[in-house]
Amino acid sequence: MSLFPDEDVLTKETESWKGFADGLSAEEDRRVFMKMLNDCYKYAKAINSRGQPFPAEPVKIQALSSDQETRVLNDLDEKFHSMAMLAMEDPSIARVIDTRDYANKRETAFSFYILRMCAHAYAMRQRRGLVRNAWAGWLQWMRNWFRRGTIGEIWKQVEPDGWFNPAFQKCLDAEIMGASGIST
Repeated sequence: MSLFPDEDVLTKETESWKGFADGLSAEEDRRVFMKMLNDCYKYAKAINSRGQPFPAEPVKIQALSSDQETRVLNDLDEKFHSMAMLAMEDPSIARVIDTRDYANKRETAFSFYILRMCAHAYAMRQRRGLVRNAWAGWLQWMRNWFRRGTIGEIWKQVEPDGWFNPAFQKCLDAEIMGASGIST
C-alpha cells in the first residue's frame, strides 16, 4: 500500500472492490476474494506506473469463475471419494450404477476410484491447475500403476462403456497405456 493513496491506482481499485467482498455470504469466499485482490500487489509497480486503472472487471470475473469451477470440481471429487469408499466397503452396492458382474468387485471398485483420481488430475492439467512438473509426476505414477498393477486390465473392461471424459480416455490410452507398453 502507498503512503499517498490518491496516487496509488492499485489501492484505489482494491478499495473499490471491498464492498463486493463484504457482500459475499461465505467467510471462505470473502477470504479467497481478498487474497486474490491482495495478490495484485505483486504487480503494484507496473499497475501504478500506468497512472490509471486497467479495466479490472473482466479479469476479476474470469478469476472468480475459474475459482468457482475449481471448487465445484473439487466438491464433486469429494462426493465421488465418499461413494467409492462405500463401494469398496460393500462392493454389492456398486450394482446401483453398474450391474455387470465383475470377477473381483472390490478390486474393480478400487480401480474406478484410482481411475477417477487420474481423471481429476487430467482435468486439473487441462484447467492449468497442475504445472508441467506436477503433471509429469502424475504421469509417472499412473504409468507405473498401469505397468505394475491390474488396473490396465480393468481399464480395458470399462473403457469401452464410456465412463470417463473422451479426452481423458484418449490421454490415458496414448500417454499412459501406450507409454507403458500396454495394448488397448
